[in-house]
Amino acid sequence: EAIEAMDIPTHSEDSDENLSLEACVMTSKKSICSANDIDSLAKEVQEGSSISDQKAIKEKKKAKRSRKKQLVQEEERIRGRVSMKVYLSYMAAAYKGLLIPLIIIAQTLFQFLQIASNWWMAWANPQTEGDLPKVTPSVLLLVYMALAFGSSWFIFVRAVLVATFGLAAAQKL
Repeated sequence: EAIEAMDIPTHSEDSDENLSLEACVMTSKKSICSANDIDSLAKEVQEGSSISDQKAIKEKKKAKRSRKKQLVQEEERIRGRVSMKVYLSYMAAAYKGLLIPLIIIAQTLFQFLQIASNWWMAWANPQTEGDLPKVTPSVLLLVYMALAFGSSWFIFVRAVLVATFGLAAAQKL
């Protein structure tokens, strides 16, 4: 005879068995689930999980392949020296190298004015407490400001020349 209702325990050590029994009861209230039905359902669940495991493995392999096919690959390092010919061709690329001496002169004048301003402050100020200043405070500041302004001007000129040279050389090369 047919069983109209079946009691399924809610707490059990093997929860997959409970799910299989519930599935059998829900498919047909009139049939009784046999041990073979439970085993076949358990196998289906295991096969489903193995299929999902296989999909995960395939996705990992695809990720590894995509890492190999990067748009930008790592650069190779080669150790060695750059010949002087390369440097000279770079310097001659922009304005035939005419800006190089101007850059050196601007840097030299900047450095000279920095040293001159330090020397000026050391010379014009009294060395000990009893000494009198060699110049008035206003002259001290005016000369120091002129030296600082000149130094700033030459560093600006050097920066413009370097930027102009670098841009022209890059465009030409």
